[in-house]
Amino acid sequence: MILNFIAICAFRMVRMIGDEFLTEERDRKYYADHYTCCPPPLFIILITLVEVTSTACAE
Repeated sequence: MILNFIAICAFRMVRMIGDEFLTEERDRKYYADHYTCCPPPLFIILITLVEVTSTACAE
């Protein structure tokens, strides 16, 4: 139940951002259909390395 509510809120947010920044309806539809909430893999690796380094230096 709660996951369904979160998914609906996320979908509304994507539509609202698309409506605000994209001028053509087909661009809005493409953005909404292809949007994923996953960060790029290199970003995840970079953040992990920064966290490990900062933890190791803090000790």
